[in-house]
Amino acid sequence: MCLGGDGYPVKYTIPAATLLSIISSGPPKHNGGWVIGEDYVLPPGWTSKAKIDRAALAQCSPEEELLIEAWDLS
Repeated sequence: MCLGGDGYPVKYTIPAATLLSIISSGPPKHNGGWVIGEDYVLPPGWTSKAKIDRAALAQCSPEEELLIEAWDLS
């Protein structure tokens, strides 16, 4: 569920079980084409240095609501 925000950050909640199913094979990858910015270039499939703490996620009950903060760093 989106809790709003203006990109600094946008906040969401999601059940732990749903998040685990989404990220079970790693962080989501950028599935579009090349992104070319003023001082950066991101190739298709880019995931940054995102890491998933699977041990912490496994300690959550499946129905526990988790908070996600998504930052627009442009």
